[in-house]
Amino acid sequence: MPTDTPDALQYTSIKRSTTFAQYKWRALIGVTFCYLFYYTGRQTLGFAVAGIQHDYGLSKYEIGWISATMLWCYAGGQFINGNLGDKLGGKTMMIAGAVLSLAANWLFSFGHTFLFFLVAWGLNGYFQSMGFAPGSRLLSNWWDHKHRGFVYGVYVGFSGFSSVLAYVFPVIILGTMQLGWVW
Repeated sequence: MPTDTPDALQYTSIKRSTTFAQYKWRALIGVTFCYLFYYTGRQTLGFAVAGIQHDYGLSKYEIGWISATMLWCYAGGQFINGNLGDKLGGKTMMIAGAVLSLAANWLFSFGHTFLFFLVAWGLNGYFQSMGFAPGSRLLSNWWDHKHRGFVYGVYVGFSGFSSVLAYVFPVIILGTMQLGWVW
């Protein structure tokens, strides 16, 4: 029985477009949530400052340098990781950056000295830079130019929602669970 009848071709076309639509929404949701947690891992230092100052005697000046180092490493990483994302692929770069940023955040919690905190948070900044450009490219590959305003609005909007999570998590961890800044 031939499968290239008009009804079979129409069914295949509908099935293929449905699958594409599902995959592009999965891409948007996956990249958006990944980027949400990128930002969450970037913003939590502010809640740890008092504990770090109390436990290790770091000054506001030193904390400022730790924070600035993360931002400078993030900026420098944008130059490298945008091009690297084109070569290795957006999905690979975003996943690698998320895992490495998680590791750098975890490493930071073992710090005891200004230099250790500076290096760990700088690494976090570099790994954080592995998210935006590769994620943007990934979304551009799935969504046409007519929908990019909506797609990038959702993508970047969720990074703003990370401020809510970066407030709620420390309140739960420090206040409700009575755990220290390391957590």
